[in-house]
Amino acid sequence: MVRATRYLPIVLLAVSIAGWGLAIGQEPRPTFDRKKRPEAKSSESVPETQPSPAAKRPSSPSPGQKAEATDKPAASKEQIAAWIRELDADEFFTRETATLQLLEAGPTVLTALGPVLNGGTLEATSRALFIVRQLGVAADIDTQDQSGQLLAELASRTEAPALARRAAAALEELAQQRSANALSELEQLGAKIARSQISGGLVLDEPVLSIHIGDAFHGEERDLRRLKWVTEVPVLILQGKRVTDGWIKQAAAMPSIEELHLY
Repeated sequence: MVRATRYLPIVLLAVSIAGWGLAIGQEPRPTFDRKKRPEAKSSESVPETQPSPAAKRPSSPSPGQKAEATDKPAASKEQIAAWIRELDADEFFTRETATLQLLEAGPTVLTALGPVLNGGTLEATSRALFIVRQLGVAADIDTQDQSGQLLAELASRTEAPALARRAAAALEELAQQRSANALSELEQLGAKIARSQISGGLVLDEPVLSIHIGDAFHGEERDLRRLKWVTEVPVLILQGKRVTDGWIKQAAAMPSIEELHLY
């Protein structure tokens, strides 16, 4: 029997868009608002206002539940296109507002961001990458898939090495955050997460030793799609009469799995 200890959620702070640029040796090019004082934020500044409802984890529905419909109408193609054009506007407030509006619009903006990701200014591209990464940890599993695939495609662009490096960095950060979120959500659905023990009275980094999905699990097969985002977990245990070929297929998608136990 694997004794599950209390999981301490891993909170990953949002990494600034400017950090991505500096990590690849790019020098931020300061730009100043025309109607503001010279000490305004540079063109690569990170969105610092409160995150939009679409980007907040606490507002997301619980795992296995569907998001409630809202009365707010979906953004039109014209609105989305206008917000994308404003990602590199002269005024910081305009750029910031456009970023948050696109985040709130949700996965519908991913396709529209293609042109600016492929040929936009540094400011617009940085903000577009930020939006894609934030949508990559949305509550909806399909949206997370779409965002991850888009970043993976950009990271493979050998003809645009600067963009590829920045997309790869965003994808790595997204993978770490999605792994932590996936473990937390599976645990909420009844999975037992076993972590390493305390050694010599000191609490270690608590790497996850195994995931046990048994009779206490109250999710569906669709919820097991989160397993493909779990990294650095070598053992998966599936137990009970609910285990199907579909469960095993989802288990096989775990990138770091070394042992699969079926009972």
